[in-house]
Amino acid sequence: MQPLWPQYFAETDAVLFVVDASNASSIAAAALELWVLLDDSKLYGKPVCVALNKSDAPHALPRGQLDALLRLPDLGKLHGSRLSMVQGSAKAGDGVQEVLGWVAAASAAATAGKAAHAGGMQGQRASSRSGNAWGRVTPL
Repeated sequence: MQPLWPQYFAETDAVLFVVDASNASSIAAAALELWVLLDDSKLYGKPVCVALNKSDAPHALPRGQLDALLRLPDLGKLHGSRLSMVQGSAKAGDGVQEVLGWVAAASAAATAGKAAHAGGMQGQRASSRSGNAWGRVTPL
């Protein structure tokens, strides 16, 4: 599926990038894919949420290791204003409401930005953030 992703970037309003925190062997590939994705010019300025899923699994990597392997602190420095992160478990429902809130806020911001653009307010884009309204979804 990953080779098809760039075909959709131009029409994308936001990106939810899910990482399996319990699969240590896939973290390096996920990190590379995340860095490539964030470097794509079609996604420039669009909000991205990195969801660390399966954090409750017995073999889940600790948050510090995930941060290091995905280089989240470096990403935060480079793309901080557009990046958020949530850690949880979709199976247990932990963090799901926060992610859904982030998706809703990002969608509303994109809609507002498109409406402003259509109304002649070029160059102004609504922010996808409103303080820390998404609970445990935190900026990087």
